[in-house]
Amino acid sequence: MKKLLLITLSLTVATIYLFAEKMESKHPAEGKALFDKNCLACHQAGAQGKVGFAPAIGNPDFLALASDDYIKNSVKKGRPGTAMVPRPDLKDEELQNIIVYLRSLPVALPKTVKVDWDVKFSGSKSNGEQLFAEYCAGCHGPTGEGYSKGGAGTGIGLKGFLETASDDYILQTLKTGRAGTPMRIFIGAKGLANLSEQEAKDIIAFLRSLAD
Repeated sequence: MKKLLLITLSLTVATIYLFAEKMESKHPAEGKALFDKNCLACHQAGAQGKVGFAPAIGNPDFLALASDDYIKNSVKKGRPGTAMVPRPDLKDEELQNIIVYLRSLPVALPKTVKVDWDVKFSGSKSNGEQLFAEYCAGCHGPTGEGYSKGGAGTGIGLKGFLETASDDYILQTLKTGRAGTPMRIFIGAKGLANLSEQEAKDIIAFLRSLAD
C-alpha cells in the first residue's frame, strides 16, 4: 500500500512539474517580443492590421474562430501569392508564445466560437459564383485574390488560405464578421446580405473550385 502511495505521489509530482514547465514556456511578454520582431511590420502594433495591407490577427472575432493549429499552419506555410511568406524557421515554442501574446490582448466582450475543422459542405458552385460576385468581389477581388487587386479584403480565393481554412471556419466567419474591419456579418437578418446558410455554402463551393 505504501509503495502504491509513493508511486502515485511521484506521478502526481511529475505531472505538476510537466504542467508547470509547459506553462512557463508560454509567456505573453516573450510572445510580444517575437511578434514585434517577426510580424509587426505587416500586422501593425497590437496586431490590429491595416486595411488593404495585412489582416488584423489580434482581432477578437478572428481569435474566437482560429485555433492555435490554424494560426501555426498559416505562419509555417505562409500565403503564396501574398506578402505572407512561409516561416518554417520559427520554432513551435516561439509560435506558441506569439499566440499566447495575441490571446492576451485586452478584449471588451470575449467570446469563443466552435469551429468544425473536418466538415465539408455541399453547395452550388454556379450560384456561389454569382453571390460572390455580388457580395464579396468588391473587397476580395473577382476570384478572391485579395489585396493584390487593391481591395480591402484578404486573399480568400488563394490556395494557401483554402488549404488551411476549413469550410466551417469560412461559414462561421460569414456569421460573425470581423468587428472593427470592413468584414461584416453576411448571414441572417442582421447580415449585410441576409444570406442563408446554404447560400453561404454555395459561396464556399465556389471558393473551393478556385483551388482545383
